[in-house]
Amino acid sequence: MLALVLVLTMVIGSVAMITATTNNAYATTTPGSIVPFDETGLPTGTSWSVELQSGTTFIENSSTTTSLNVPVTANGSYSYTVVNPNGYSGSPSSGTVSVTHYNVAGATNPTYTITFTPTAKTYEVTFVTGNLTAGQVWSVTVNGVAASSNTNTVAFYLANGTYSFSIPDVGHWYATPFKGTFTVSGNTNLPKWMNGVLQNNITFSYGYVVSFESSLGTHVKPLYVPWSVTFHGVTNSTTGSSAYVNFTIKNGSYSYFCNNTTNIAPDWTASPSTGTITVSGAAVAQTITFTPVFYKIIFFETGLPSGTAWLITINGAPYMTTNGTVILTGHNGSYSYSVGLMPGYTASPATGTITLGYSTPAPVHIVYSTSTVRSGSGNGTGGGFSLPSMSSITSFFHSGPGLITIAVIVIVLIGLVVVAETRGHESKGNHSKRKTA
Repeated sequence: MLALVLVLTMVIGSVAMITATTNNAYATTTPGSIVPFDETGLPTGTSWSVELQSGTTFIENSSTTTSLNVPVTANGSYSYTVVNPNGYSGSPSSGTVSVTHYNVAGATNPTYTITFTPTAKTYEVTFVTGNLTAGQVWSVTVNGVAASSNTNTVAFYLANGTYSFSIPDVGHWYATPFKGTFTVSGNTNLPKWMNGVLQNNITFSYGYVVSFESSLGTHVKPLYVPWSVTFHGVTNSTTGSSAYVNFTIKNGSYSYFCNNTTNIAPDWTASPSTGTITVSGAAVAQTITFTPVFYKIIFFETGLPSGTAWLITINGAPYMTTNGTVILTGHNGSYSYSVGLMPGYTASPATGTITLGYSTPAPVHIVYSTSTVRSGSGNGTGGGFSLPSMSSITSFFHSGPGLITIAVIVIVLIGLVVVAETRGHESKGNHSKRKTA
């Protein structure tokens, strides 16, 4: 009994499979279950294809004859796209078909005609690399048209001809070769590094290190003084804790500029400050020598007798001279000063601040003038007297009363001279009379 059940099951299953196959065969052969396409323009035996899409369902069929029947599974609207043979272009290249007679015996759907015209045949040219990080985007530009990829290949479809290409850097990575030309001539004469069979012939390399090292010679440059270098348009800097400013770049010649402006290595000058670096397959080191920069601070005095020693204190350090001038050098910054006291003189200015701002400032003029001298207690309440200062005497004699005083003094002096002369003559006369007697 069990054996009979198994046999019946197998027979029923076979009948169902035959029905399904028959229905499928019927669906693909019944005129209402197909969308017919015809083509013109292709050489005999050329394969061509049409792809139908309904929702997320894609149906693609090919043919090597002038006719192509694409099966459908239900009434409805289907969009189609023509898959062009290499070297030909179909028109229309896409469109929409409407199926209304699915599986209706004797009914047919409209026939769609595709006309193919010759175009330039294209060939796949593939740039291949193998040493970039997975997922890294890189690109290739061929005759001004760029294509990119995050895989190890970038592909173009090109007709016969000669093309130029370039491969931009990827961050600090650069390609070898990074530019050139190639010729497409059928499937032959393609450079080996473009032949997809040969892998990893576009090589990306990390740039060579160009290192700028600070050198102080016999001077001691303090740590943590910032300095920087602009190299090929990129500026890198250091706080001074390192003697190096580094860059990474591919082969080539590049200009650089060592900055030593405000807040960049103040009080130091760099040599050479500009130049050109050539990178040719190896690291390059360039020494930058820093020399301290000093500026003159000049103080000079007037008013003291020649050769008088005078003192000025600058930022707490005393400086004495007898030639009227004190000259010292310093870095950029502010310097306070105070002038030493001289008995009988007053200094102006007596104190102050001078700032060095990346240039030599104007000299500071210290003027000494005689001061008031007192005898006795001199407390302003009596018990002393004052001598006028030279400046007050000079002012007095240049005033109106002073001029009158000078005239009176001159007249008195002339009178005294006349009197003296008269008395001299009288004395001589009397003396002569006495000798005669």
